[in-house]
Amino acid sequence: MNLDAHNTAQSAELVIRSLESIMHEIHEGLLTCTEYVFETIRQLIVNLFSSHDFINQCKDIVGETSCLICVRKGPYLWWLNIGDCVLYLLHEELQKMGQFAMNQRNFYEWIGNQSAFNYGIPCYTTGLRELRPGKNMILMTTDGLLEFGECHYNNPRNIYECLKSQFESSLDTCVQELLTAVHVGKGRDSATIISWNIENNSPACYPSD
Repeated sequence: MNLDAHNTAQSAELVIRSLESIMHEIHEGLLTCTEYVFETIRQLIVNLFSSHDFINQCKDIVGETSCLICVRKGPYLWWLNIGDCVLYLLHEELQKMGQFAMNQRNFYEWIGNQSAFNYGIPCYTTGLRELRPGKNMILMTTDGLLEFGECHYNNPRNIYECLKSQFESSLDTCVQELLTAVHVGKGRDSATIISWNIENNSPACYPSD
């Protein structure tokens, strides 16, 4: 999970505490067969954020947060996003087709005092993607990486070009390079990155011809 709070950190703290309260159920959900696991997790999270107790707690805090939640099980990657954090699935086959980001940034959408869950019908985006064969790089980031200086990393290909070198070095080093660029570029917004690699040995879908 990646959070990007503004005004105060109260919204991020509330989301973390609330998700911790259902962590046992999430763990149980992850043990179900892959066919149902992601729908189980989605229902748990949406029910939590839609509950009267959570909505009432949101009314008492100052500020809001974006929230990107990502789950990988087997050869599948699932996410639920509220706001403008971004999830990237980086793979050589996908980059040749110009595909990097799994979700679109959504503005005027948060959890907190002003919440996408406060108006009857919850607003969020969710998706499910099959990993490609071989090494897949997964990266979650707040918008602080995308909006500093000349917005170099707003072009996802530049993120891919930076991280692909990790095949010869370490992922930690590559992520540190991204964060250093934000620091040197005097980025003013929070830049929080979560990234990891998955080696997928399962077959994937290809065209029949």
